[in-house]
Amino acid sequence: MGAVLGKYRFIMSEPSNPVVLHYSERKVISEDTIARSQAIVQAHAAEGATLDSSFLTLDKMPRMERSACPNFPPSEIKVVNLDSFTVARDIMRESPDARGKTTVLNLASDARRAGGWVQSLSKTQEEALCYSSTLYATLEPKYYPWPNVGPGSAAGIYSPGVVIFKDDLDHGCAELQPSDRRVVSVITVAAPRHRALTEDSSTFKNPSF
Repeated sequence: MGAVLGKYRFIMSEPSNPVVLHYSERKVISEDTIARSQAIVQAHAAEGATLDSSFLTLDKMPRMERSACPNFPPSEIKVVNLDSFTVARDIMRESPDARGKTTVLNLASDARRAGGWVQSLSKTQEEALCYSSTLYATLEPKYYPWPNVGPGSAAGIYSPGVVIFKDDLDHGCAELQPSDRRVVSVITVAAPRHRALTEDSSTFKNPSF
């Protein structure tokens, strides 16, 4: 089901008969993913796979000048109700020229590596990405924590060569054939949380950064 509003397209797509993985099953999958990440990256190094990552703050980012992208046509924006990596794989399958140009946003924890995924084994968006890929191995412990609001909060982790080598949670994190694996870049950032409001609750008491 889809609806178009201007340049925005909203697509609702629910998987039929999604697999329900219990905690013990998710634990096995997570341990397998972590144990194999280095070998998976090595196998796809020619496609840009890497365990490298960078922690970036706003003051380290160069300002993007308008002249750097003159007369580019506007992009159509689609909002799709699917796992982020599933959508990324779909994009690259439909448009092969998108390989090497696809980036996924990881809605992350700024307090703990992958939000404590190896302990909680939950199914948040960030943790879902970790089950299916080499992302977790790129989220180095030294990056954590960083400020959630205020100075230093406009920050995140850039992982340029993450390999998606398993299907999503709704499909049991089934192993993908090597030819179906894809390499993407991932931007890991966190949203402000528990922010204080003004007395009349009309706005935030303090700016986010």
